[in-house]
Amino acid sequence: MAIIVIGDTINGTPEDDYISGGALITLSPNNTINGGDGNDIILGDTSSGTALLDKLALNGSALTAVNLGLNLDGWSLDENPLVADQAGIPHISNYVETTIGQAEFFRITPLLGAAFTVDIDFSDQDLVVEIVDSFGNVVATNDNASSTLGGLGSSSNNDPYLTFTPPLIALPYYIKVHPADSPVFTSNSHFLLNVSYQNPLVLVNELTGIVLSPVGNDVLNGGEGNDSLFGQGGADTLNGGNGNDLLHGGSGDDTLNGNEGNDTLNGGLGADSMSGGTGDDVYIVDNVGDVIVEQLDEGTDLVLSNLTHTLSANVENLTLTGSANINGTGNALANTIIGNTGNNILTGGLGNDLLNGGAGADVLIGGVGNDTYIIDNVGDVVTEQIGQGLDRVFSNITYTLGANLESLILYGTANIDGTGNELDNSILGNIANNILIGGLGNDTIDGGAGVDSLFGGLGNDTYIVDNTNDGVFESANQGVDRVFANVNYVLADNVENLILYGNSNVDGTGNSLVNKILGNIADNILDGAAGDDYLDGAAGNDILLGGLGNDSLFGDLGNDSLVGGQGNDSLDGGVGTDIMTGGVGNDTYYVDQLNDVVIEQVNEGTDRIFSKVSLSLAANVEDLILAGTSNINGTGNELANVLLGNAGINILAGGLGNDSLDGREGADTLLGGLGDDTYFVDNIGDVITELSNEGVDRVFSNVNYVLSANVENLILFGTTNISGTGNELANSLLGNSGNNLLIGGLGDDRLDGGIGADTLVGGGGNDTYFIDNVADSITELTGEGIDRVFSSVDYTLDSNVENLVLTGSSNILGNGNELANTLLGNGANNVLDGKAGNDIYTAGTGVDTVIFHLLSNTATGGNGTDTWTDFEVALNADKIDVSNLLIGFNGNQDLATVDQFLSVVDNGNDVRVFLDRDGSGTSYSDSLLLTLKNVDISLQMLLDNNQLVL
Repeated sequence: MAIIVIGDTINGTPEDDYISGGALITLSPNNTINGGDGNDIILGDTSSGTALLDKLALNGSALTAVNLGLNLDGWSLDENPLVADQAGIPHISNYVETTIGQAEFFRITPLLGAAFTVDIDFSDQDLVVEIVDSFGNVVATNDNASSTLGGLGSSSNNDPYLTFTPPLIALPYYIKVHPADSPVFTSNSHFLLNVSYQNPLVLVNELTGIVLSPVGNDVLNGGEGNDSLFGQGGADTLNGGNGNDLLHGGSGDDTLNGNEGNDTLNGGLGADSMSGGTGDDVYIVDNVGDVIVEQLDEGTDLVLSNLTHTLSANVENLTLTGSANINGTGNALANTIIGNTGNNILTGGLGNDLLNGGAGADVLIGGVGNDTYIIDNVGDVVTEQIGQGLDRVFSNITYTLGANLESLILYGTANIDGTGNELDNSILGNIANNILIGGLGNDTIDGGAGVDSLFGGLGNDTYIVDNTNDGVFESANQGVDRVFANVNYVLADNVENLILYGNSNVDGTGNSLVNKILGNIADNILDGAAGDDYLDGAAGNDILLGGLGNDSLFGDLGNDSLVGGQGNDSLDGGVGTDIMTGGVGNDTYYVDQLNDVVIEQVNEGTDRIFSKVSLSLAANVEDLILAGTSNINGTGNELANVLLGNAGINILAGGLGNDSLDGREGADTLLGGLGDDTYFVDNIGDVITELSNEGVDRVFSNVNYVLSANVENLILFGTTNISGTGNELANSLLGNSGNNLLIGGLGDDRLDGGIGADTLVGGGGNDTYFIDNVADSITELTGEGIDRVFSSVDYTLDSNVENLVLTGSSNILGNGNELANTLLGNGANNVLDGKAGNDIYTAGTGVDTVIFHLLSNTATGGNGTDTWTDFEVALNADKIDVSNLLIGFNGNQDLATVDQFLSVVDNGNDVRVFLDRDGSGTSYSDSLLLTLKNVDISLQMLLDNNQLVL
């Protein structure tokens, strides 16, 4: 609806309105116009009235004229200098592409008696311009400048124009354009149609929704809808209201308020104040006095400026226009700042900014934040300070990262190069052939689609390879590097690790270094080559070849084939049915499927299997370790196997060979089979089964344990006070560091309690005890064999134990008991006391003393008739101590005195020592006390050598 009303305040309707603040005849200069609802076209006041140029829905006749070939992008708001005789006056320009077989029509509604000019530019042929009234009559034409029809014009140089003054009748007219030689266009053509007034009228172009208001201080309110407000002359106030509005202030110092919606605000000439309000707004700045006001959270806004500009608060983006050398500065937000074709200085300030200088040689300063730079000129300069964020550069020319820049991305299709700096850089090539150089730092280098040359330099670098002809270059000692490849790839020299990616069946090969090679989700062949490598097939049915070195192979998902090659390799097929061949070396296998296959040849090392399922060892594999917590079983082969259970309840069967079986935590059943087997017991529910004649076996236990039938030996371990009991065989029982009770049972047993205070019970048989703690005790009953004790501490034989052997190197005391004992010393200086019974001493190499105590009032004081087998005759050598037996001895060491108490008598190779306790032969007489074997000595010599203690 078009509304033209006289007065100061005009209110639109709820429809789409066209509102003019002027009048047909009388001008009202300062208006307030309210558009109301709908998509309105609002203009301020005018000096001469309003003209409307529009189009209709049909073409082909003057009464329904319309330009169907119109290109809307060709409509212009700018004054066109080609309207030669109307310079400086606003006009409408329309770019027209003609339609074959038709003339081009445009409808214009001029004011009463207002002359207007039609001017055509850029035509490729001579054109005729005609003015047709509403009744179809041609009222003016430029053809021969026919004044009879009321027109003044020209058709020279394909640049016709026509000026027409309508009569005082308010009717629409039609502008008809056709070739000079035809009433219709016979070929595709084009031209620029310009329409202007001799007086500064309001011009409304309904094709574009443009409203012009050249004069007056107007208030234009758009209201609801997507409105177009043009203030033109004067200091106007334009309020867009709701909707996506277009606000153009004109030539004065205007105030533009976009309010709600995504608005476009152009203050025009003058120092304007622009506030976009909520929504994503666009500001056009062409005056240093222009002021932009945006509040927080009012959308993402853009400033287009043809002069140096600093973004106001809460405005995000800035684009410089034109070709002048101007500058742009951001604010605290994340800004996008784009330069023009000149040489610009762009400064981001705070925030994560994007700076694009455009075509000139620009200076880009990102400031604090993670900034992005666009480089397209060798003269561009990027400035970043240390600690100002993680920044990246996009470049379509060869480029070297400046200081404090982290990332470089080449774009375009040219063969250009990129170089990093001392930081940890990320460098990405374009689709062409690039040379990328990381420099110092731990760099990530991706050449992109072309045939690229990648140089990491110092640091732990990462390469992305997607072309088989890509080259990776690393020198020795430049870090631990890795390659990601989605093509077949062999690691370059001095590169350690390879990761295949993508879903193609590609292969990866290592080098002589210690490599880590990972497959992708497809079927890969991974070859470690030389070095101690780690290979992981990932998904897919993979082939893993360890090659030389001690390699670790992990099939992961899929049905894989693993070949260790030479070296001590680790092979784990992972999920799936896998075939694992260790090759030469001491290999380790991991089995998690019943159908997994392990292959080992004879003499290929000592190998072991970790299994999560019940398993029988393959031929030529020595050891089996059950994993997990399931109740599974393990069986050995003909070799000497080590079988270890898991936390569950296991059955372990050794088979042939000297096997070691350890069920570990559960209540396990252990069957050693033939051979000298070793068992480990840690649960009172463990059961050992051995048959007769299946070897000499032993048990290690950290719980109370009684040896099973046909098992010979028991060793307690740990620190707990536990007990161990033998069986009917000749057992060897060894305690731990705690206080143990060891019971031998039947058989000739060997009992050693260890370092604790132990109780040793030999039972029947000729038992052997080992004593290392003075608190150790031995229990033997009468008639339980001839027993002996090895002691490293002072020790007195317990009852019913016959023999004592001193061990170690300390000077210790060994005492016998009431039996006929055999006492053996060590290499130190021992004191031996056989007590009652006819005892035998072998004292050893030290200076030893055999002492006789008074046990009873017999001739020998209760001592038996003893024998010393290794008495050494020498000064201050072995000694005989009878001091406790002599009665009335005055202490004189002369022969005459001593001879009354002791006498030494040769007996072949031996010497016998007789004792007369009281020296007078009254109460006691000479009685044989001691025989010294294989010596030749007299009483005088004993005295002289100081070998008697009296």
